[in-house]
Amino acid sequence: MPPRKPADRRQGRGTRDLGVIGAVAPPEVPPAPHPHERNLLAATVAAWETFWSSDLAGMVKPVDLVPLSRLFRMYDLRERLERQHLAEPFVAGSTGQIVSHPAAKEIASLDARIDKLEPRFGLTPKGRLELGIAFGAAFKTLEELNRQFDDHSVSDEDPRLLLIETSGDDA
Repeated sequence: MPPRKPADRRQGRGTRDLGVIGAVAPPEVPPAPHPHERNLLAATVAAWETFWSSDLAGMVKPVDLVPLSRLFRMYDLRERLERQHLAEPFVAGSTGQIVSHPAAKEIASLDARIDKLEPRFGLTPKGRLELGIAFGAAFKTLEELNRQFDDHSVSDEDPRLLLIETSGDDA
C-alpha cells in the first residue's frame, strides 16, 4: 500500500493525520481496570499494563476508557473460553452425539467483536495506518533519508550520483 499523501495534498476527504506518536507521554501509572474487573486473569492484567506502557497509551482520552476496558474484558473472556475448549474440545450433544464444545462458537463471536475494536485503538498495523499514526522510530522524513545517503559509511556509492551520471549520458 502506498504511503498516505500529505494532508495539504489531499482532496478534502475528511481524513486527517494524528501525527507522530510520542508527543503525548503515556501515563506513568496505568489506570486500574474498572472495579467489576477485579478477577481478571494474570495474562489480561499483563496485556493491560503492556498497552499502557506503549506509545499508543498517549492517544487514549478518558472517554476511551469504557470501550478500551470492554476490549480487555473480551480478551479475558476469550482466554477463559479458549482454556475450556482446549481442555475438552468435544462434548456430548442432547442426543448423546459428539459435538464441538459450545465455547468454540462464542470464541468465534468474540474474535469478530475484538477484530472490530482493536483498530479503533491502533492495536493492529492496519488500524494504525487508518488512524494516520506514524511512530517516531518508523517515521523518516526526506531530510533523514538524505542524511542517511550522505553518510558514506553506509555505502561507497551514492545512488543519487548514479542517477545523475546515467542521465548525463543521454546529452
